[in-house]
Amino acid sequence: MARKARDWNEEELQYFQDEAIANVYGNLPTVPDLPEDIDERARELFIQAWATFDTYSPEQIEQMRQDFFDLIGIQESQFEWFEYKELYLEVAG
Repeated sequence: MARKARDWNEEELQYFQDEAIANVYGNLPTVPDLPEDIDERARELFIQAWATFDTYSPEQIEQMRQDFFDLIGIQESQFEWFEYKELYLEVAG
């Protein structure tokens, strides 16, 4: 049975966050062209909305995700869900 994110140790969480930034966030279509200040805020929202577990309510996460999509100018359908889920399953073991 796979472990849930709340059972991850600090190293696993850091690995997940680093890999998610590199392989999910970094591959979104508008990210390479973001100005530095927007990129910084987008990275913060990305970590909060997809890689910080058991910290926010489902409603807060949904709002952060929508804010993220709006900030970087993509639709939810353009998000790399497959890559994200694969990475989650890799770490969750």
